[in-house]
Amino acid sequence: MALLPGFEFRYQMPPWVIKASAVAMMVLTLWVYLDHRQALNAYRNFANDKSKEALIAANEHVWWNRILLNSIFMINTPVSDQTLAALRPIALENANIYSQTLFPNLPLLKVMVLDGKTDIANQLAWRICRNFPADLWPAIAKHMAHEAEPRYREWIAQAPPMENCKD
Repeated sequence: MALLPGFEFRYQMPPWVIKASAVAMMVLTLWVYLDHRQALNAYRNFANDKSKEALIAANEHVWWNRILLNSIFMINTPVSDQTLAALRPIALENANIYSQTLFPNLPLLKVMVLDGKTDIANQLAWRICRNFPADLWPAIAKHMAHEAEPRYREWIAQAPPMENCKD
């Protein structure tokens, strides 16, 4: 607003407020940086020995990047009745943080199908079809149709046609 012509508003801030704000920003930046480094180390440990125990131990000390660490557990983890309770909050949190339009959240789609939330699953499928390359949705539908879970096939059979989702 200060750049608008004719806008004259002056506010004098004591120098100690400016200095305290700068110090607080530096501390916050350092905290986020160190937290990110901790998360990267956890990723490397997981990639090297696939030890979930090491990842869980590292997760105890990570604050800002905790959702990214939790998301690692979703990689290659089948969404089934046995894993549903653990994966549901991670999939929902990923959707809340990253937004469904930023990446195709296939685990969230599977969770919604297994939870019987067909309307939400149909909406997620439409978003994936609409916001990503044209060949992604057919690949996802084929993948889900070949899964061992019969509820995925039932959902694919009732899903609305997605041929014209880009229009």
